[in-house]
Amino acid sequence: MATRGATSAMIKLVHAPTIGARMAWPVFDDEQRLCFALALWNGRDPIIKERLFGLTNSEGNHGEDVKEYYFYLDSTPTHSYMKWLYKYPQREYPYLDLVATNRRRSHNELEYELIDTVIFKDDRYFDVFVEYAKETPEEILIRISVSNRGPEPATLHLLPTRWFRNTWSWWPDRPNPALAAVHGQAALLQRYDMPTYSKLRNCLRGRTSSGDSIPESKDIRRVSKNRLIVPGGTVEADRHRATTRAM
Repeated sequence: MATRGATSAMIKLVHAPTIGARMAWPVFDDEQRLCFALALWNGRDPIIKERLFGLTNSEGNHGEDVKEYYFYLDSTPTHSYMKWLYKYPQREYPYLDLVATNRRRSHNELEYELIDTVIFKDDRYFDVFVEYAKETPEEILIRISVSNRGPEPATLHLLPTRWFRNTWSWWPDRPNPALAAVHGQAALLQRYDMPTYSKLRNCLRGRTSSGDSIPESKDIRRVSKNRLIVPGGTVEADRHRATTRAM
């Protein structure tokens, strides 16, 4: 879950979600207070895919470089409609291989790309489409469509995530916002610098191509720590950038 300029894949800082722009395929208000983004997990990666992975200047033989395949397919000039495609491998993502191989290559050699690995062999990947459409100035409709391009059935965990950017900790007298599940929906109860939204529609009501319902669960929690992923375990570190997050 690194972005350009992020740490090495060997020792990786997994941030508590902060501003929406740091996440992949996000949408948020003009001040990035209330944010939404999609996270993914194929059941094999050691970390959830919620940010695009890339190499730092010292890791890439041609400098910083994102090692993912994503496409902006459509957008109106006002962004009232947007469509995005991400190709998510079903095999474990080769973080260490990408870092090590690119580091060994000289400036005169070609970059070692994700397509050069075996991760897309036999078309074992998902096409993940995310669409945003404004129904009103205050309401955004979200559609997530997934196609399994591989030869066999495969499991994909979809984690639509809503969270508040933590700005209240900057001023101790500011109250924390509240987010709670009510009758299968999510009700935003309070944030000091935003209107109160009485309800948010359920962000995941889906079916498979065969008509089966998609299993659904919710997780509402306060995330107050970042985690440092190291070989053999994790270390938590308080970064004072807590958020309230719901999936």
